[in-house]
Amino acid sequence: MSYRYYPASPKPISDGQVRMIYGLARKAGLDDALLHDMVLAQTGCPHIKNLTCLQGIQIIERLQKAAGETPQPKIVPSDRGTIAQRNLIQTLACELGWDTEGQRLRAFLEKRFGVSDMGFLTAAKTAAVIEAMKAMKQGGRGERRKADGCMDQGDHD
Repeated sequence: MSYRYYPASPKPISDGQVRMIYGLARKAGLDDALLHDMVLAQTGCPHIKNLTCLQGIQIIERLQKAAGETPQPKIVPSDRGTIAQRNLIQTLACELGWDTEGQRLRAFLEKRFGVSDMGFLTAAKTAAVIEAMKAMKQGGRGERRKADGCMDQGDHD
């Protein structure tokens, strides 16, 4: 299996990608409900418009297979995190309520890991990012603020 490198991108899905997703879904015989169920199952985001560019690429590839088309080969550098790991990071960012433009994720990566994009993370750092985000999702840390504006327990300024 050959691989093509897709730089991890926090930018939102393009209008062209959205059109391609709906066109391929029609070609594969999927109605809107099945399409949205598939998108939710694969990405964790319930709406196609909330996907990132990278997630859009992955959905398009899956729909190309379902429609009987041959997707482009994937290329990933061997010392980088996998596409599935990057997908998980995007899903966790979505679950944490971080902005869809990726500004919060970018700031997190820059501050904690010294990189501005997921494409620059090594495999080990990618795993560390995932573990850190899972810990934040579980709560009890200062990174998450309660809805009333108070800090979570354990963070005292």
